Amino acid sequence: MLKSRVIALVLAGVLFGPGTSVCAQSLMQAEPLTHLRTIDPVTTEAIAAPAAKPAPVALPVVSPLENALVLRHLPNNAQGMRLGGEIGSSEWPIYLTPAQVSHPLKFQLGYLSAVSDLPEASKLSILVNDVSIGEIEIDAPHKVKTSIVDVPADLLKAGFNSLRIVAQQRHRVDCSLSATYELWTQIDATQTGFLLPASDTGATALEDIPALPPGSQGAMPIRVILPGATNASTLDQMLRMVEIVAIRGRFEQPLVEVGNALASGSGVNLAVGLNEELVKLGGLEALAAPTGPSLEFLPATPARRATIVASGRSKAEIDQALDLFANFSDSNGSVQGLRAARAFPGYRVEGGSRLKLRDLGVISQEFNGHLFHTSVSIVMPSDFYPADYAKFSLELSGGYAPGLATGAQIVISINNRIAVGSALDKSSGEVFKARTIDLPLGMLRPGLNKLDIDAHLPMQADSACDPAALSTAHKRFLLLDDTQIIIPAIARVAVSPNLSITATGGFPFAGLKLISHLYIPSPDPDTLAAAATLAARMSLSAGQPLDFRLSTSNPSLDDGSTLVVAAAPALTPAALAIAGVDSNQILNIWKPRAFLPKDAGERLSLSKYEALNQARIALQRNFPAECRMRDARAKTRVPAAGSPSAQKVAAKVVDARQKPAGLADQWEQSVNGKRSWLSWPAWATLPEIDGSSFMDAWDWTVAQVTWGRDRLSSSSEPASVIDADASLLMAQKNHGAAGEGIWTLVTAATPADLKQNVFCLVDPRVWSQVGGGVAALNASEAKINSLAATDARFINTQPLSYSNVRLIAAGWFSLNRWVYVAVIMGMALLLAGATMIFVKNIGRRT
Repeated sequence: MLKSRVIALVLAGVLFGPGTSVCAQSLMQAEPLTHLRTIDPVTTEAIAAPAAKPAPVALPVVSPLENALVLRHLPNNAQGMRLGGEIGSSEWPIYLTPAQVSHPLKFQLGYLSAVSDLPEASKLSILVNDVSIGEIEIDAPHKVKTSIVDVPADLLKAGFNSLRIVAQQRHRVDCSLSATYELWTQIDATQTGFLLPASDTGATALEDIPALPPGSQGAMPIRVILPGATNASTLDQMLRMVEIVAIRGRFEQPLVEVGNALASGSGVNLAVGLNEELVKLGGLEALAAPTGPSLEFLPATPARRATIVASGRSKAEIDQALDLFANFSDSNGSVQGLRAARAFPGYRVEGGSRLKLRDLGVISQEFNGHLFHTSVSIVMPSDFYPADYAKFSLELSGGYAPGLATGAQIVISINNRIAVGSALDKSSGEVFKARTIDLPLGMLRPGLNKLDIDAHLPMQADSACDPAALSTAHKRFLLLDDTQIIIPAIARVAVSPNLSITATGGFPFAGLKLISHLYIPSPDPDTLAAAATLAARMSLSAGQPLDFRLSTSNPSLDDGSTLVVAAAPALTPAALAIAGVDSNQILNIWKPRAFLPKDAGERLSLSKYEALNQARIALQRNFPAECRMRDARAKTRVPAAGSPSAQKVAAKVVDARQKPAGLADQWEQSVNGKRSWLSWPAWATLPEIDGSSFMDAWDWTVAQVTWGRDRLSSSSEPASVIDADASLLMAQKNHGAAGEGIWTLVTAATPADLKQNVFCLVDPRVWSQVGGGVAALNASEAKINSLAATDARFINTQPLSYSNVRLIAAGWFSLNRWVYVAVIMGMALLLAGATMIFVKNIGRRT
């Protein structure tokens, strides 16, 4: 009985705040974790707090509306919802309105953990603006557990705030370094977020766009409302508005739908068009007639999402309204929150810069385990030329304890590839300041890069492996947040085709002063939704709106870069060939999909418990929600003999201009057919270089030079990257005299498949896999198979300068080492010959 009364008093303190009895308040102060509450993992968006049991003290009267809470989910991010290893963390910039921070809030955390986690030594820490607000013991190997902690009211600021979740985990039975990779905690996005009062109105103005609530899986639903009189100009404005919203809100997974009716729930509605057309739409009848460019924000209601309306009396006034929209400022928030916003999804850097880890979201931390890990993300310019013409460095500040065993070291990995190791070999330990570790610049890439800092910290005492001593073990490693990353001057020239820089940097639609076309031969709602989703995601990667011009007719190859978004049957063989794709093979592979129902005809209705089990499996696999994981109960289809599914017909990427006839021709094409500078037929073809035409000569030169990485290792008829399991294809190819007419193709079997697979593609866990000249998405595995381009070439993006030309040349020679050796040998022979001739013609003759 006494125990139940204590629980009732604690719950009363959680529910009613300052009105709680002094006894309950003292209990909460004495035990900061006693107010954590475990709830059923299957909840709805609105969470009603349970009523406390009757107590002998008088409690204030609270209305049901005040007692109801609504869960605002966390947005999806590149760091992901999985915290692995002995220490792992993820940070989000969370925007809160002044009304939301005016009263104490709560934070709910749902998670699933590995069975190997030791609960007594494993915990989750929740930090808001770098201040801990609670710790939770990790113990959820079989089902999702959900806990709630209070957020102090004076800790949050109007605007951006930093939310960080840190996992410290220890193994139940194994103390080896390899066992640390078995440790993981998966945050359940559907059960995690801030608990807001149901009476909260949410975003109320344009500057509150980052406060818009995402969906239950962290994606941001965006519904575009088109007026009846829609044309290419209106669609261009729609695309730009979607891009601005994605950038302003920092929505890493925008999911755009196109319709003619407002939607309710999480996300945002967008309406753009002439005022006289918009007022005819349901829900917008009350729009006032504008006297000029008009930009309105309509707060959410129970029947409608928050809605942003851009209108005017003419197309020019709508463009002016969008210009005003793009220039809005949202720089409010705490110092930590603004720092997190700048580093989301990665900190943008230029050449010749120094970055401190604290600017990238890393805080100083001590560690007492076997394998320390932290990571940062930086975004290099889209025209960064990656090669080993220089090194960048990491100046580490921190230390390690005495007594580390042989093999202790710091390992730096770049984009999941080990770059360098540095031994921690002093038996007496060491405290270091600015310990320099040089790293190869060629391992970075244009766009988003991930740097991992691991410290292997074995000790002789680990052989005893006493789990009880893990939580009290002394500290082994210290990392300080004033550790710096130093980036040298970098070469600036784009290399294309390269889908990686298109995904992570928006190139060629950003970075070139050329027209960007969006070619949609069949602009149905599903295809438009897929195109708008891609445009929004690329704009976020580029950090600026991309000025697409929508067209339903085939643009000229010399008239700028083109993004082609369409289902394969809507594209002509010529359009597919321009992107380097064989239309017959693509259509043969995807032909069976055109006759399947929207759900692929294989999914069965699941009971509540089967659905919960599949959700748990998806969490265990860290599987993206918008991708279609295979159903274990799906019927097995036996394809007919000779069908494309039975044969696994492979789509080959072919050159639309020529195809080698035999093996000898393939080698000839591979070795000599790429017009590298060694294979130019005559130096007389070079243009004259004088003061007036030097820039033209440079443009011509960089257009002819082939990117040399793995130049001789690729076949002219590359292996297959797409089979019957592939659900979406991306391909890129250069055209035009200077190679600047770059075609990028995104296609699938049907418009519905195209939309669904693009939604899967833009998940940060999938988007980061895009690369090469051709990439195929297998949505059932959330994996992308890519094929490097064999005809990549330089695209000039910067004004000519001696320093940039020198760096590009040094980079090219570093990638073509045998050419470099040949040049050096040739110069040595020339010097030897000149010396011999000179010596023979001087001195006394006898």
